[in-house]
Amino acid sequence: MSRILCLPDLQIPFHHPGALTFLKRVRDEYRPDKIVCVGDEWDNCALSKYPKNPDGLSAGDEHKRAKRASKPFYDEFPTVFLCTSNHRERLYKRAYEAGIPADYIKDTSDYMGSPSGWVWAEQHRFDGVVFEHGDRASGASAGVKLVDANHASTVYGHHHDCPGIIYIRKAHKTLFAMNVGCLIDENSYAMSYTRMNRSKPVLSCGVIIDGVPHVIPLLKGLRHR
Repeated sequence: MSRILCLPDLQIPFHHPGALTFLKRVRDEYRPDKIVCVGDEWDNCALSKYPKNPDGLSAGDEHKRAKRASKPFYDEFPTVFLCTSNHRERLYKRAYEAGIPADYIKDTSDYMGSPSGWVWAEQHRFDGVVFEHGDRASGASAGVKLVDANHASTVYGHHHDCPGIIYIRKAHKTLFAMNVGCLIDENSYAMSYTRMNRSKPVLSCGVIIDGVPHVIPLLKGLRHR
């Protein structure tokens, strides 16, 4: 079986300043065969339906900053399987609401300027494990719901404050759900909605080694083994 590095929600350009260094360190230690991102690679804050920060970036400025900030990730991770996610869909939802035909809109890889090795799908499946964003399930039992829906072990993100692993016994199979957390900058204006939350974002990523899931937290001074 393969080794898979699971990238969490980054929400570039509002990602944690240590995100790339952390992910490189985890990659170099675990030497994955595949890299999967569970989605929300960009934030697209200016395209959100929620009230906008009047002192925030315009959509054009955010796009330029995100594209520039993504270049080091493209260089370090040229081949990634990514999951379609709600932040990615913001562009297409705003266009749909404005009555703009799909043929007028760039594909994700075009507007992000991503490498040809970055490939999006609703789900990916490797070694019997399903990878998806996780926004179609909510609440404390989101992982259980996704495993039930997929009839398979599932890796997901979207739920920033509760990374972890649960095991579920189904008939004669033991399955797992792994939430890989996020690598966002909670001090950025785009994440201001988290400041009054009782639970805060947890910075982490995930790896699967020979079918066994592991959540790797970003902790100061942590040496991974």
